[in-house]
Amino acid sequence: NTINTTAINIHHPHHLKTKTMNGTDKLPAGKKTVQRAPINAEFNPELSNLAKTHGLTSTPFIRAVASSVTNVENCIPQSQTYWNINPSSFPVRTTGYKRHKKKAPSLPALYDLIAMDITRSDEMLMDVSEKFEIPDDFVKDRETGLDYVPSLFVVNALIPLDEPHMFGNSSKKDRKEERVMAILYLGITEYTLEQLKDLDNASPAVKIFAEFCRRGDDDPEFRNRFKIMVLADSLEEMKLPGFLAKFNGKPCLINKKTGTFTQRKTARSGLKYAEMNINLHAWRFVSRKGIHAVLPFICKAKFQLAITIEGREDDELPEILLGGCRMFDFDFRQAVRI
Repeated sequence: NTINTTAINIHHPHHLKTKTMNGTDKLPAGKKTVQRAPINAEFNPELSNLAKTHGLTSTPFIRAVASSVTNVENCIPQSQTYWNINPSSFPVRTTGYKRHKKKAPSLPALYDLIAMDITRSDEMLMDVSEKFEIPDDFVKDRETGLDYVPSLFVVNALIPLDEPHMFGNSSKKDRKEERVMAILYLGITEYTLEQLKDLDNASPAVKIFAEFCRRGDDDPEFRNRFKIMVLADSLEEMKLPGFLAKFNGKPCLINKKTGTFTQRKTARSGLKYAEMNINLHAWRFVSRKGIHAVLPFICKAKFQLAITIEGREDDELPEILLGGCRMFDFDFRQAVRI
């Protein structure tokens, strides 16, 4: 038995927009471009009961699904779908890392994956709310108590699809560049909320994340601590070339040229949220060449994307993942165009 968590029509997104309070057309976040993998109801009687009692789009159900770890029992992997990250899959820095260089599996993430959008465009979207209605319903009762720490964190990764050229290409000078945008809507967990009530005694990972939120807008050097990791489940199935396989799971820092952090408010409720845009177009030629080389293998891969804030000193460790997603056999070139 399965529970389809999202009913979507991915063929004509422009006909599926909703009118916002200010009269503009926007897509409802997480409902029109990509769907979460079906839930395996046989192994999830609690989720099944929540769906029947409250409905598939209710806050109790979405929160319960978002906090479910990724494993065979919880979902049924299908092509072009996503699921929650499994934080323990990712080794992160432990206390004393400078001395011993040891890592250990991450504890549960500080934020859950509420929803996700994957779209294709030749426009550079640096403010997700221009095209999507931010899903504030699921966190509006979870105020952090700190003006600079959001209950909703939006991550927008802009991934180039066109092959890069070292010295440019005059024949393509006036053509807009094709890209895919993977947008994650992350909702704060109960654990993180509890930690924020006493920040002085909170875990190092919560403290450094709060500091990132406080300084990220104006301090590009501290913003450089934002770190992403991509981990493929099975390199053997992907048949990834060795020169690419060696980067599997390796962390990558997002510097001031490739990442922007902005505090915003939703138009609907005025809820404060934060948005991190990761512009991979700004990476060096060699890195972009690597992205283009791996794209053909992504469509037959099961992989996870994780984000965290890098801890460096002992009082900033151990690290804990901020959040992430898991994707199943996703062909980015088949993503919905907006």
